[in-house]
Amino acid sequence: MSKKIFNRGLDENTLPRIIAFLRQECHKQITENLGKYQLCIRHNYINIYSNGCSLLKCNPNDPQKELLVHYKYLNDSKDNYDKKSPYVPWDVNTKINFNWGKIKFYTDKAKEKSEIAKYLEAQKDKRRFLLLDLEVAFARNRDSDEIKEETKRELVADRIDMACIYLKNGNPILRLIEVKLTDDARLKSDQAVKPYIKPKIIKQMQHYQKFIEIQRSNITNSYKKVAENYLELITQNIIRENYFSSIDGLNPKDILNKFRSNPQIDEKPYLLLLGENILTNGRNGQNHWQKLLELFKNKYPEPELWTKGKAT
Repeated sequence: MSKKIFNRGLDENTLPRIIAFLRQECHKQITENLGKYQLCIRHNYINIYSNGCSLLKCNPNDPQKELLVHYKYLNDSKDNYDKKSPYVPWDVNTKINFNWGKIKFYTDKAKEKSEIAKYLEAQKDKRRFLLLDLEVAFARNRDSDEIKEETKRELVADRIDMACIYLKNGNPILRLIEVKLTDDARLKSDQAVKPYIKPKIIKQMQHYQKFIEIQRSNITNSYKKVAENYLELITQNIIRENYFSSIDGLNPKDILNKFRSNPQIDEKPYLLLLGENILTNGRNGQNHWQKLLELFKNKYPEPELWTKGKAT
């Protein structure tokens, strides 16, 4: 299968083996804390995250690397990891020697991921959406200005922060959402130079838009499979139904069932900004917020600004 084809979901051979892995007594430190940690379904493997930071990967189809744990979160990794990858192979039948202090230290240190976690926690009671995925990675062709002489690779890995299900006219629809802190330089334009320099977020949004347009069927089929997988994990008591949020009176199982019956994706990517709106007071009097709104108008939904527990 081409690396460019987006794919998510556990097939009928992989899902039972993932369930068996999560049922083991030695891994209850993970399964009993799902909610605090996030279980994300990839293409025939899973990631477990803490505040958006990957703790481990489990791939039952790779006997040499069935369980990989990020070295930073272990008590003693002994540098026993591939220097091209930060993951340490671990015996799938052995309790993982996590250092919980390190996990808190590093995940709190990842400022954007930590703020996303705070946002998600604050949204639980508001029941606006159901979080389906984090770190939605995909491959795309390099832009001409990204091609360097030292590399001949035509593809580059890209990612968008969240995939969430919202309700639109009572029907579930998938939204892909990019998240930025309001102090991120990629939100700022330079209006004082000629030619005018657009903020880098515009190029990112263009990439996400093209991803949706080209791979719409692959995205919807993938997340249909992911929804089916999550329903089975709920049925098998691997995750609790309240791991997910209800939306407008619909419980998570109803939402996932409705989505898998008719998976739809919003045709536009969204931008979520976290933090105080400091974009209105740029250098030399530049109003980056106003410029951002102008650039998004009629192209993308207006960015959502979340600050001090309030969304605008």
